[in-house]
Amino acid sequence: MKLCELRENPDNPSKCSEKQLERLAGKMKRVPAGLTAMRIAYVTDSPPCVKTVISGNKRLRVLKMRHGPDEELPDEWF
Repeated sequence: MKLCELRENPDNPSKCSEKQLERLAGKMKRVPAGLTAMRIAYVTDSPPCVKTVISGNKRLRVLKMRHGPDEELPDEWF
């Protein structure tokens, strides 16, 4: 799945600073790829071809920073 197919939930009440994102990025580097800590849940009843994240908005932001929006990542991460 491409990261650009996922969008953050605009109604997500959890906000974070750049420093918090950097800390999360450091934690995610230490987790082997594909483990539960990397998983992101989404719903598909958004506009066509758009999946809204319901759990893992910050992880999605870190993945987009690290890999870029057009990066293809394994489906088991989602």
